[in-house]
Amino acid sequence: MSRMKSAFTWGSVVGWWALFYLVMESICIFIIDIFYPESDIDVCKSFNTFQYNDTVTEFGDHKFYVDMKNPEHLNLK
Repeated sequence: MSRMKSAFTWGSVVGWWALFYLVMESICIFIIDIFYPESDIDVCKSFNTFQYNDTVTEFGDHKFYVDMKNPEHLNLK
């Protein structure tokens, strides 16, 4: 609402353009919210990097290290 109020104070041409932009932006956000609702956003689970680096095999059979300070963990091939 404050954006709409400020659009009226910018003058006749710029104010109408800002108001038009505000309406178009609101319509686009409404359409995007229909296709991608906020409730479907994935939330990252907490991840303990120290536990992962100590027991990599418990997290699966792969070779991926999170510790970027140790140069032997960097697989730059």
